[in-house]
Amino acid sequence: MVADDFAEQGSDAAWCRWLLCFVKDPAAVVARIGAALRPGGAAVFHEYIDYRSWRLAPRAPEQELFVDRVMASWRAEGGDPDVGTELPRLLVDAGFRIESTRLHTDAVAPADPLWEWPRRYVDVGAERLVELGQMSAAEATALTAAFERTEALAHARMILPLVIEVIARR
Repeated sequence: MVADDFAEQGSDAAWCRWLLCFVKDPAAVVARIGAALRPGGAAVFHEYIDYRSWRLAPRAPEQELFVDRVMASWRAEGGDPDVGTELPRLLVDAGFRIESTRLHTDAVAPADPLWEWPRRYVDVGAERLVELGQMSAAEATALTAAFERTEALAHARMILPLVIEVIARR
């Protein structure tokens, strides 16, 4: 994504979800979103604030290693997996007025449909990390086995990574 992909100005609202954690200059993206909004326009941001909070219960070291490797891969590309810690400052610096902040997470059971999206991300993400040389094939296999063991437990839960929601106005 480049800054030119945004509307010039006059938008009533914008929604930015899990984008800033991947870009090298989140302040520039926030400023560009602000510039695209009309005065009084609203922006809703959802960004990770503590990506390492993503856990399995019971804990699985293989999953925690995966999270560490994901975070390292994002940082290697110039991203910040916990960019939500900087989001309020970025918004104020860009001329936004913060209207609300909320934290979001969940603890889902394997039978919960919400389990599926992070579970599929683990499969795809591990494959990608192996391709990048940031995870071994043996580690990816161990990760899959850990998830399969966890999914067989009626009491298992997946704690989703903590996300901050910020609603701000220009």
